[in-house]
Amino acid sequence: MPGRKNRSKCVFGRGLQICAVALALLAPDGREATAEGFFVDTGPAKSEARLVSGWAASDGTRIAALRVDLAEGWKTYWRNPGEAGIPPTFDWSGSENLAAVKIAWPAPIVFDSYGVRTIGYEHEMMLPLQVTPDDPTRPVRLSLALFYGVCDDICIPARADIALNIEPGAPAEGEAEIRAALEATPAPASGAGLKAAHCAIEGVGEAQRLTARLAFAAAPVHAPLVVAEGPEGVWFGPLETRLEKGEIVATGEMRAAPGEWIDRSALRLTLLDRAEGPALTVAGCPAS
Repeated sequence: MPGRKNRSKCVFGRGLQICAVALALLAPDGREATAEGFFVDTGPAKSEARLVSGWAASDGTRIAALRVDLAEGWKTYWRNPGEAGIPPTFDWSGSENLAAVKIAWPAPIVFDSYGVRTIGYEHEMMLPLQVTPDDPTRPVRLSLALFYGVCDDICIPARADIALNIEPGAPAEGEAEIRAALEATPAPASGAGLKAAHCAIEGVGEAQRLTARLAFAAAPVHAPLVVAEGPEGVWFGPLETRLEKGEIVATGEMRAAPGEWIDRSALRLTLLDRAEGPALTVAGCPAS
């Protein structure tokens, strides 16, 4: 059964504290959700989180979803929140007959507010889930403790405890919306004319710097922003992204434990468009 994942935390940027932390908001607050959802009141912000049962896939998994609806003017964060914010974290440890959950992330929006760039969703966050049961002949009970941030002028942490029972052969629910979210996930950059991707890493330990260079046959985005992610134990700061001699170049800080070997095949670059254009992914980034 999937265990407790990394706990909710705030990310700070440029010395500006964006997260208004209230410990009471992180405590469990109320009843278990039904399939219809659970209303979470986080002070001035309101969000509704629920699990959607989706449909049975031919390989024995279930394609379900987590949906978070947001009040007008409020937003929540992508898995990498940018320069500031609270990335969502997921605890599935209370689930039954659950072997694994794989989360798909639709392309997010880049927000620029008060000189700080963040990455997330407005109106709603729909995350498709590939649910693998231990025994596909038995019901699956999904039980999720969700920690996330909701933001307007400030960001505050929220928690939702939601659950859903899925019987084998249960009828489909929310298929059109989930398929739309799957189609909105970033596509491989190789299909958008990527000719080469190289990453230079300078320095050691906690004083390293990444320079990523992406060469395309033609620029696929108008206002590029590159986000770097890597294996456990490697941290990347926000990357300054620019167009340089026909290449997309992104530079920024990175940290790793002293002497730790960095598996370049595990590096992942996501190319976003600040103008809300297409989003692309690059899996692996060899040395330049």
